[in-house]
This record gives sequence, structure tokens and C-alpha cells, in this order.
Amino acid sequence: MFEIFGKGDFSDDLAEHLLTFTYLESSVEIIKSNYIENQHDISTSIEKKAQEKFRKDYFEFISDFLSSEEFNQFIAAYRVDRKIVSALRIIEMESGVWLEEALETAPECRRNGYSFKLVEKLIESVRERNGKVIVANIGRSNKASRNLHIKLGFRETTKLAIDESGNVFKNQVRYEYRLK
Repeated sequence: MFEIFGKGDFSDDLAEHLLTFTYLESSVEIIKSNYIENQHDISTSIEKKAQEKFRKDYFEFISDFLSSEEFNQFIAAYRVDRKIVSALRIIEMESGVWLEEALETAPECRRNGYSFKLVEKLIESVRERNGKVIVANIGRSNKASRNLHIKLGFRETTKLAIDESGNVFKNQVRYEYRLK
């Protein structure tokens, strides 16, 4: 089931649910590189404090994202048996131009078509909001995501991969879906 979380929809339960898979594979690396100062002296208590800080920061990020007045944005999710199995964030960068970011699927739920269904429903939702283009910046080595987006009708562009704030991502390729 496709679901949208927007302004006022933040809850600890939602953030916890998203955290269980959105950063599952990269959280250890993120915690070590951003939350632990001395990489040579990592004790269990230091690592636990770093994990708690990361969790708190993630909850604040999702709360801020869902309450932002700066951009029109929301989280789109695909749920199976009351469990979110795939989710992404989407931001209107400029009038009619939407940026899809952080498309994630729980590792144990991959290869079941959930991301495909999620993005397919997202396209319908953005069309209903009078969107003109959906942009997806995809890592050059992320073949699965690139193939998924191409299958859905996204086309690779020569434009720079940028976010809503104008930051450039040199290791990513910009794909666009033109809404008719």
C-alpha cells in the first residue's frame, strides 16, 4: 500500500520504522566517520553513545523534514502487512520540478518489486500535484537503482546532479522523468 507522510505526520514510531532500514547498511560507516572522534580507541560505551547520537540526529532530521516550510516535500512509503518496506523523500526543488532522494528498500524485502511500485505510485502522486519533472540523482555504481528508474521511464541526462540547495554530486548521474 502506497502512503504519504507530510507536514504534521512525524512520529517516533515512523522515524524508528524508517531508521530500521534506511541507514541499516551504511549506519556503521556513518557512525564511525561522523560520530566517533578517535577511530583507534573505540570502546563499546563510546560506540553505544555514538549510535544513540546518530539515532537522535536521524529523528530530528525526519521531524524537521516533515515540518519544513522552506520546501514542498514529503516522504513516500510502500507498506506490506503494516510494515514499511520501501521509502523515499521527495522535494519540490522549483515549481513543478521534484527531486526524489534516498530511495531505500529493506534488504530482506528487495527483489519483490516494492521500489518499483513505490516510484510508480510516486509518479502518479507528483502528476496530481501538477508536477512537470521528477529528478533522481543516482550513484554511478548503483546499477539496480539506475535499471529500476530506466524501466519506469526515467532518462539519463547530461545535467549536473544537484539537490534542492544547489549542491553538486559528482559521483552521481541525473535521471529525469517527464510527466505528460
